[in-house]
Amino acid sequence: MRLMFSRAITARPALRGHCKDHPMKIQLILPLAALGIALSACDDSSSNNREAVSIQFDAKLAGQALTCNGLYPSSVGQPASDYKLVEYRWYASDFHMRDASDNQYALELDDRGDGLQYDSGEHNVALLGLVSGCDTGAETPPSNFTVDAQVAPGDYTQLCFTLGVPFALNHSDVTASDTPSPLNLPAMNWNWRGGRKFMRFDGFGDPNGVNQAFNLHLGSTGCDSASMTEAPSQACSAPNTPTYCLNLTPSNRYNPTVSVDPARLMSATDITSNTEGTAAGCMSFIDDPECADIMPKLGLAYRLNGQTVPPQDGMLFQ
Repeated sequence: MRLMFSRAITARPALRGHCKDHPMKIQLILPLAALGIALSACDDSSSNNREAVSIQFDAKLAGQALTCNGLYPSSVGQPASDYKLVEYRWYASDFHMRDASDNQYALELDDRGDGLQYDSGEHNVALLGLVSGCDTGAETPPSNFTVDAQVAPGDYTQLCFTLGVPFALNHSDVTASDTPSPLNLPAMNWNWRGGRKFMRFDGFGDPNGVNQAFNLHLGSTGCDSASMTEAPSQACSAPNTPTYCLNLTPSNRYNPTVSVDPARLMSATDITSNTEGTAAGCMSFIDDPECADIMPKLGLAYRLNGQTVPPQDGMLFQ
C-alpha cells in the first residue's frame, strides 16, 4: 500500500455521507495566507446504511516493538546510536475517504467509551500510541493503535487523515471541564496560544553515555494572541498539520493498516548532540538545525536561517 502526502488540506475536507446519487465536487481554495476548502452539501438519503471502518496503526521504533523506557541499541539516527524511548503518542484528525473522482466523505468516529476518540460532527480526532505516557510505572502502559468509525458504503480509493488537531479544537483550555477527551491531556499541550502537541516522540540518544534528550514535538507556530494564555483568533502562520492519504484496495477498503515509525524522521540526524540554545531535539520552531531534516520528512517546508527547506514525501506514516 502506498501512502501519499497531500499539502492541499488545512480545513475540514469531507462531506458527511455518501453522495452516490448526487456527486459533488470539492472546490479547493488556495489563498496566500492559508489553504482552505469550500464544501457543497448533499441530501444523504441513505444515512442509516453504514460500513464499519477499523484503521490499524502498526507502530514501531526502528522497526522494533515498542517498549516504554526500553533501550534500542544502535538503532536510531546517523550515525546509528543507542536510543531510550520515553514517550510515543500523537493526535490524528479529520479522517475521511476519497473516491476516484476526488469526492471526500468524513468518517464518523465511534464513541467507544474510552475517551480516545472524539467526533464533533464537524471534526474528528483520535489520540494514538502509548496514550498515558511511559511514566505510569506500568510494565505495559495503556495504548491505542486503532481508530473505529463508520462511513456510508462507497467505492473509495483512499483513506486520508491529518497529523494534528484542527484549529477549531486546538486552542481550547486543556483544563476546562467542557474540553472533550482526548483533548484534555496537559502532557499533550503547550499553552492556549500554541495549542496541542500534535505528536510527542521523546527519548535519549546514547543513554548510557552522553544521555542527550532528543524529543520530536510537532505543533502550530506563528500563532498570534495577546498572551500565552489566550487563544488566537486567526489561524497560525505555520499550522504544521500535514495530511496523508493511503491508497486503498477493495480488500482493505474498510480495514487498512498504516505503518508508523518515528525513527524514519531521524534517519539522517545525530541524536547524541543538540545545538546550544535550541530545544532538545526538534520542537517545530524555526531556525533549529535539528529540525532542518526532520520537519521536511513530515511533509512540511521548514525555515532555517532565512532559507526554506522544501518538504519531502511524509515518512512518519507509510
